[in-house]
Formats: sequence, structure tokens, C-alpha cells
Amino acid sequence: MKRFEQFITQFPTIMLFRDQKMYVFTGEENAETMVKFARSGYKTTPAHKVPGELPFWQRLASGLVSSFANNPKVLLIASVTSIIALVGSALYETYTDRKKLRAREERISAAREAAAAARALAGDAAQPVKKDE
Repeated sequence: MKRFEQFITQFPTIMLFRDQKMYVFTGEENAETMVKFARSGYKTTPAHKVPGELPFWQRLASGLVSSFANNPKVLLIASVTSIIALVGSALYETYTDRKKLRAREERISAAREAAAAARALAGDAAQPVKKDE
């Protein structure tokens, strides 16, 4: 486990957890010395604070990095997928920006046509009406 790796110097590494502290067994690996360590021998070894659980994002990133390191195909697939996602996002943003621009131009054009029609009507109204002679 990543959170204990600083204490793992050999395999197997035996740790005793007691009273919210951690003790690393460094004695001879036989039943008698291990039992002695577990009962009271741990008191003569340095006590370490138990490392906290790693945050989710750090565990996720660590898993991804090890996946990439262990399998180059995963790295290739992830890279290609990321590039496709970035290009797709840029194209979609460009498309929506152009669509918004087109809609704005249509509104401006309609407003200009309405203003021209209003001016034309106002111009006709400003002309004196000729009476029949």
C-alpha cells in the first residue's frame, strides 16, 4: 500500500498496530520472536504515527500512472482519446460561437429591415397628402 511504502524496506515487512501507533518488526522471522514482539517487544522499537489514508484523487492519479507505466498501450489510448476530446471540444466551441454569431447577424439584419420600413412609412407620412384637384 502506498501509504506504508516508506516503512517497507524488505519483504515480508511485519507491522504491529497498537494504540494508534505503528511498530515495524525487525527481528528474526520465527514464531517465537514474532510472538514476543507482539506481546511486549514492540515497546523497545520506535513508534510511528499511522499514515493517513491518501485522498481519492491521489489514489486515482497513482493508479493511472502505474497503469501507464505497466502498459504502453494504455498510455497510447489515453493520449489519443485526450487529443480527440480536446479537438472535439474546440470544434464544438467554434460551431456554437459561429451559430451564435449567425443568430446575432440575423437579428441585426431584421432590425435594420424594420428600421428601414419604419423610415419609409415615416417618410410617406411626412409627405403632404395631395388633394384631388
